Amino acid sequence: LLTLQVYGAFTFLERIQIGLNLPIVLFAEGDEYTFQLRRPGGDVPQRVAPGGAVGGLSDPRISAKIRFLDPDAEGNGVTMAAMVFLNVPLGHYISPGHFLGDRAPQVGAGLIGGFRFEGFRLALNLGFTFREEQANIRSAVGPELMVGLAAAYQFHPLAELIFEYTAWTSFGQRFDSEAPMDIRLVGVVHTGLVSIHFGASLGLVYGVGLPVASGFAGFTYAPRPDPDSDGDGVLDSLDGCPGDAEDPEHLASRHHGSS
Repeated sequence: LLTLQVYGAFTFLERIQIGLNLPIVLFAEGDEYTFQLRRPGGDVPQRVAPGGAVGGLSDPRISAKIRFLDPDAEGNGVTMAAMVFLNVPLGHYISPGHFLGDRAPQVGAGLIGGFRFEGFRLALNLGFTFREEQANIRSAVGPELMVGLAAAYQFHPLAELIFEYTAWTSFGQRFDSEAPMDIRLVGVVHTGLVSIHFGASLGLVYGVGLPVASGFAGFTYAPRPDPDSDGDGVLDSLDGCPGDAEDPEHLASRHHGSS
């Protein structure tokens, strides 16, 4: 399985963020799966998954987040935010039968809390997802509550270690996949605009789509906004002297076409 996540966000009023996440399956391959459905006149073969290789766009997510508790000027302290999201069901219709997405939209909301002190960070997510009940043979999915806990320590400017725990529950509404949970250990190497991550996950309790054990690796590219190093209101890419602040009167006259 090879995937690509393309994410972009727009922030305004310094605390409201609108984001779009495009999950793309570059390559996935699986076996065909069939079972025999018993009928009075004889068993009837039922094909659940066609198998073979597949790729394409999964379900895009549109999200909105508002931060209502800020850390201190150095980035330390407690933060709090709330978010809502909508998953648009495209993957299922682009590649029917290959499980690239859901048949119906998903909507959800959650609270995000965080704490940071220098190189140590903690995060807690509590969210609810509402989606149409769906079943595949005996496995079923539907509305569920998610709890996530993460701890990270950046022991070097270029290296970070992250531990994550995630659990879901359907409040006893399904006979299987009732309360799956897993843990992940992730190492991250920061190299400027690119961060390389690698790790492993372990499924503690069975759930639909939750592997017993898995390993993963990837990278994140996040371009930084054009800074204004000297604080004179002119971005570095347009500033002839990005380390020296421009005189306000000269800057104003230049904007009016004067020299």
